Amino acid sequence: MFPRRLLRLKVFKILYAYYHNSNDSLYKFEEELKISLKKTYELFLFFLNLIIEIKNFEYERLLLREKRLIKSNKKEDYSRNFIENKVIHLLEINNEFQKLKKEITLNILEHSEFFYKFNSKLWNYPNFIQYLLIDKPKFNDDKKIVINIYEDIISQEEDLFQLLEDHNIHWSDDYEFCISKCIENIKNFKLKNKNNNLLFPMFITESDKEFCPKLFKLTINNKKENLNILSKYVENWELNRISLLDRILLEMAITEFKYFYDIPKNVILDEYIEISKYYSTEKSHIFINGVLDKIFEEEIKKN
Repeated sequence: MFPRRLLRLKVFKILYAYYHNSNDSLYKFEEELKISLKKTYELFLFFLNLIIEIKNFEYERLLLREKRLIKSNKKEDYSRNFIENKVIHLLEINNEFQKLKKEITLNILEHSEFFYKFNSKLWNYPNFIQYLLIDKPKFNDDKKIVINIYEDIISQEEDLFQLLEDHNIHWSDDYEFCISKCIENIKNFKLKNKNNNLLFPMFITESDKEFCPKLFKLTINNKKENLNILSKYVENWELNRISLLDRILLEMAITEFKYFYDIPKNVILDEYIEISKYYSTEKSHIFINGVLDKIFEEEIKKN
């Protein structure tokens, strides 16, 4: 599930924390790295579960309308399309999800105000009303509205993001990724699979699983050697004048280049340039591009 860029970002952030608190044990930061990955996967599960809880809330509201405790004459107000949505049902009965959802530590049901606000947005969403008025929706109709809700409402829900950030400050960079993975996963659901539709695992391969701890430890263990290499190729710059953020990215890139033989140098170069655009200074990507390009080219000639 986790793309390599996200894994690099996790290592980058933990390295930054480590370099600021290097008196603490290395083991502590290795554990922080594991927790960070686990928490991102938990966020993915949270967003999957959220559509179930939204459906459950809508079901309670429908019961009130049916009992005439909430008055309405609109046809869509009595539609059962959403509460009988076949895609949501597949998620509810999914064997794997029933086990994994125990990992979710944030109980959204404790925040009833979120559901009332969300309910208002949902009922002002034209696609949702159109869906409610469909006579006997097909599986693709059910799938489409769930995806629409993720894309057009949940992904824009600032109140929800604030609630999540209050629960875990490290989640703020992962919302977009986790929501996109929910959508991608749901697109793969098939009615014939019943309770066995596959959920994305944390790691697709053993190599992905080993990538973070390996990159983290090798970057730290080879810091002196990496800085020696770096000093040869940084023209008119002393190492202590390079920002810590840039230096960490350069050290990580050099480490990958030296020890991760299956990753092409162009991929490594592109990844760290892109990361620097979002997590370092305005012109860092130009500096990092120039330095890494020279290092890679010269080191390849040597070896």
